[in-house]
Parts: sequence; C-alpha cells; structure tokens
Amino acid sequence: MPRALTLIRGELIGKIARVFEGYHAVLSPERSAIQLFLALLNVLAAWGTLYLLLRAAGLTANVWLVAGFIPLLQLVNGLPFLYLGWGGREIAMATTLGATSGLSINETLAVSVAWGVVIIIMGVLNGVFLIGDWQVSGKKASDGNGGPSGGSAE
Repeated sequence: MPRALTLIRGELIGKIARVFEGYHAVLSPERSAIQLFLALLNVLAAWGTLYLLLRAAGLTANVWLVAGFIPLLQLVNGLPFLYLGWGGREIAMATTLGATSGLSINETLAVSVAWGVVIIIMGVLNGVFLIGDWQVSGKKASDGNGGPSGGSAE
C-alpha cells in the first residue's frame, strides 16, 4: 500500500503512505493466525459464559441465537465511554437477545449484570497473573538478601 500511495503525488498522500510503512511485519501470516485464534477463543468463551448463565438462571434461549449476538455484545462491552459495558450491555442485551428469545426485561437485566460480574472477576484474575512474578524456569530471582541468587560474592 505505501508504494501504491507514493504513485499519487501530494504531501498529504506521502504522509499517509508513511503511516503504513512496516505493516508487513505486523501483519505477517503467523501473527495474523495467532490473533485470529485468540479472537476465536474470546468469542467462544463469551458465548459459552453467556449461554451457561442463561441456563443457570433457568431461561431458555437458542444457543445459535446467543452466538449470533455475541459480536455485538462484545463490541458494546468494549466501548470506551461505557465502563466495562455497564448500561450499554444491558440495553443491547434487552433489545436483541431478550426480545428475540422472549425473555422479560428483568430476566435479561439479571443475566446481563451476572455476565458483567463474571467479566470483572476474570479481569481481576488476569490482573493477578500480570502483577505476579511468574518465572518459567522455577529459579528464584533473588536469594532473600536483595542480591542475585547463586552464592556469595567471596
């Protein structure tokens, strides 16, 4: 794309072309495949969680209908002006999944709030792993005296 944009003359086009330089490194097939795999895991986890919450509440909803609305609900969850999707998720779920499944507003809101709580719990657990000192090798980072492990300096 940068080469194609440089064929068009103009200062603004040249600046736009520079933005796309190096994208070949970011969009390599290996990285794209990993990102696609992670996105699919995210959608599957969200789908399973929401469907199991509906079942746990004793509500009936078509599993494929739930799957169809997951991308929209995930989009609403990620909107930057909604804190973790609160408010927007409830509206989106009530107008889509609740209306098409024949659920009452109270039932839909209860499941949506429960889904929000699950999202918060998972975020906290993720934060624990990010904050913690998780070493793969199993060796200690220090010997307890503030220095590196492996003996004394004598």
